[in-house]
Amino acid sequence: LLMLGLTTSSSWGWTAPATLALLAAAVLTLGLWAVVELRSGDPLVDLRLLAGRSPAGATAMGFVFGFSSFGLVVALPMMLSLPAETGYGLGADTLWIGLYMFPLGVAGTLVAPLVGPLTKVLGRRAVLVLGSGLVSAGTAMLAFWHSSPWQIVAGVTVVGLGVSIGLTSALNVVAADVPADRAAGVSGVVFVAKSIGGTFGAQLGGMVLAAGAVAGVPAESGFFKTYLLSALLGLLAVGAA
Repeated sequence: LLMLGLTTSSSWGWTAPATLALLAAAVLTLGLWAVVELRSGDPLVDLRLLAGRSPAGATAMGFVFGFSSFGLVVALPMMLSLPAETGYGLGADTLWIGLYMFPLGVAGTLVAPLVGPLTKVLGRRAVLVLGSGLVSAGTAMLAFWHSSPWQIVAGVTVVGLGVSIGLTSALNVVAADVPADRAAGVSGVVFVAKSIGGTFGAQLGGMVLAAGAVAGVPAESGFFKTYLLSALLGLLAVGAA
């Protein structure tokens, strides 16, 4: 209900009765679910554990990572698809957009096994901060350098490294600090928080791009603001670490 309300708000409007009804229903359902979980002897998710510093920090990082990713998920594919005649678009079709985004997953997959050794050398907090910093650095790179394919690939790769390092480290913290039989439930909450943050971020990114659009086409300044805002929001994950 929450995700549906957030997703449709861009077309229905935030104050539309249907949007408000969905959001209200989501809050009510979440409250009822929390009451049931707290009273259950074998809850699906032990909400009391989320009050601990490590699970709460991991959940907050998941939300911030999702929220700050709107620059990459919303703005970048749109900019890549714009005609090269605009001076900042690359005229990419769906296939090429996928290829530009491909390093995001590849970089994350390659670096994930190194998070454990890095944690032993640098410590948990340092690795969490490193991941957050890379996410912000990657989106900042896209803000200032996006005129050629290699610049796009470089920025996407740095973001992929940061997201993988940050989330893998956060989940490792949960696994280490939460009882083994409860770790899966708490880890699931982290990913749900990331999805919710991404939905909020997508709405924000769309509003920023729409505000600077000319004849329905987002201006380069709109993309710059979106990437830069995404980078600044990514720094919030440093505090969560």
